[in-house]
Amino acid sequence: MDDYNEIIEIIQVEFGAHYKKSPEILNVPGTSLACKIDPLYYLAMPRALMDALAQWTGLLPEKIAVTLVRTGNMLSSEKDRNYIMPLKLIYAHSNPERTVECCLLDASFIDRTLAIYAGLTTELPIAPLHINKSDQMSLDAFLKGKPPLTALAFGK
Repeated sequence: MDDYNEIIEIIQVEFGAHYKKSPEILNVPGTSLACKIDPLYYLAMPRALMDALAQWTGLLPEKIAVTLVRTGNMLSSEKDRNYIMPLKLIYAHSNPERTVECCLLDASFIDRTLAIYAGLTTELPIAPLHINKSDQMSLDAFLKGKPPLTALAFGK
């Protein structure tokens, strides 16, 4: 049986170390592994995120994904634990929107990781990235029982 706390700590240590070296791994739409889209959530590209974390930690991407979902640090649907969803994203000052496979991470997990392991004294701001409002109903269903995304996360 996996020790999820141990795996989470490994992920946090490596994530913090890599952020210190390359802060652009967060909050640069189109470049970063994840962007803060709301005070409560980061939006990430799951395959890129899992591959980077696997490379940094030496763990399998599947083990990382399962650990993040089981610990509640990566959100998943209530019925089948699926964490990947296609969303129409709007990058600030660019058209057209792009449909991208995404996942949501608990912002407190990322923010705490950056504070403890990267030495950040303030949380990252909301990134210039939005989800098309047409995806709001499906996201609300996905987040059933969890806090919904605020209006900050949505564009047109």
